[in-house]
Amino acid sequence: RRLLAGEAPAPREPVEAGAPLGARLGEVLLANALITPEQFKKALAEQAQSGKRLGQVLVEQGAVNEDDIAWALGNQLGYPYVFLAREIIDEEAVRLLPEAFLRERQILPIFKFGEEMRLAMVDPTDQKTVDEVAARTKLQVNRALALASNINELLDHLFSRRDPQPNRTAGTSEAQYLQFHLVQALRQGAGTAGCGIVCRACSRTAPIRRTNCTAPSSATCAT
Repeated sequence: RRLLAGEAPAPREPVEAGAPLGARLGEVLLANALITPEQFKKALAEQAQSGKRLGQVLVEQGAVNEDDIAWALGNQLGYPYVFLAREIIDEEAVRLLPEAFLRERQILPIFKFGEEMRLAMVDPTDQKTVDEVAARTKLQVNRALALASNINELLDHLFSRRDPQPNRTAGTSEAQYLQFHLVQALRQGAGTAGCGIVCRACSRTAPIRRTNCTAPSSATCAT
């Protein structure tokens, strides 16, 4: 989203397949002009001294934010990155799993679509959790990456209500519209998704052009 029209990163040597995870993460950030080569070198030097993860160093140095790192990790791992908003969460899908389990595993069901569930996870490589969710719900689990802070915020909201009956936001026409487009974005294999309330697919897959956002006028397209 920080790309300026007409600007492109300078050519670089590709990182080898066996390169450290941090180096590959840096390449994703560089390729999308989210950091500069100078910022990458500075972060690598700090990482070598501190032993911290590269993403953490870059955030601490102010080069990127958590959102940038999460998107880059999703891109690197091959899972869509979603920024969750209350309006697109299917609360009936959420309540298929106990609150304690969701908090312990840092996960949140986004929606149930037929016999499939889209599951937001802090760690989408956690196969044990995926298998357990599938066993509990009898649904095919499709993974997405989300920030821990984002998941916890929504869990706090969803389970803090005094009314034990779920708020059927997903039954409104606008929520159904948002969920439909989120399903389509995820099914099309977008590296990032969130078209609905916060449009991540638009900002990441086409960082210069933002006119392809299909969110309704009441939604907010992140910049």
